[in-house]
Amino acid sequence: MDISFFTLTKNKWVIFFALLNIALLVVVLTLFVSSRKHPALPHAIMGNQALNLTQNQILTLEAEARSGSEIAALRLSHFYSGVYLSPPKAIYWAQIAAARGGPEAEYEYGLLLSYEKSSSTEKHLSDEQYKNGQESYNWICRAARQNLDSARSQITLTYGKEQLAVCLQGHDASSLNAPLP
Repeated sequence: MDISFFTLTKNKWVIFFALLNIALLVVVLTLFVSSRKHPALPHAIMGNQALNLTQNQILTLEAEARSGSEIAALRLSHFYSGVYLSPPKAIYWAQIAAARGGPEAEYEYGLLLSYEKSSSTEKHLSDEQYKNGQESYNWICRAARQNLDSARSQITLTYGKEQLAVCLQGHDASSLNAPLP
């Protein structure tokens, strides 16, 4: 076996380290340039750019949500639950949207509360988690009473058709005969 292939002369070592330094410089510059494109906000998950917001859009939506816009509050909730991944902020904005009374916002808020409850690894629910579970159900039920099919499906899947009937009892009796999605 010829080992001259594996032995490097002084000139070959100089060339090797020069190329290694150039490659390292290219990698560092590439990382630096790519981090400068969106300095304040993360990228949308799975390429869903519709959820991504700029800092100016966030400030505008916050002002609109505080002025009563359910749509702005929901958009912020979606941003914080799908892009920026801040559950407390997502729940905060969903609660503001749900307080406006729209079924989609009520359903969203109920779902976020149920995710918050189910994220615990404890076998027994604390009083706070039990309260969140009840509150989650109540908000999803409110949306179901406003004929939101996804809310009705959620209650049916989670609690059963009997609980959906209890939820709707006295509020929308005609819809009990309609087929469930």
